[in-house]
Amino acid sequence: MKNRWTIYQLIGSGTIGALGAVLSMIGAIISTAVGILGAGGLINAVFMGMMFSFCCITIRKFGSATIAGLVLSICLLPFPSLGTPGFFPKILIGLSLGFMCDIIFF
Repeated sequence: MKNRWTIYQLIGSGTIGALGAVLSMIGAIISTAVGILGAGGLINAVFMGMMFSFCCITIRKFGSATIAGLVLSICLLPFPSLGTPGFFPKILIGLSLGFMCDIIFF
């Protein structure tokens, strides 16, 4: 029974995913302001790597980064981060990124 998820761990994973969406929007704003499209992707890759690593280190449960990736991709669905706006496979991209991070850390 010790290995079960608590509500605090679920909320923590979701909050880290939402924070990742906010940080991803900062990367999109910078790429729009600078005019270099690759700058936003590079900044987002750094932010997402930090966010998923932080999630795995703080929550310490397999699946925490997957939940954070799901929340991140749902929050970014109407925005141009992780692909075109409204592109439904964005959710699969977020899930796969989180799952890969879970596999690496656990």
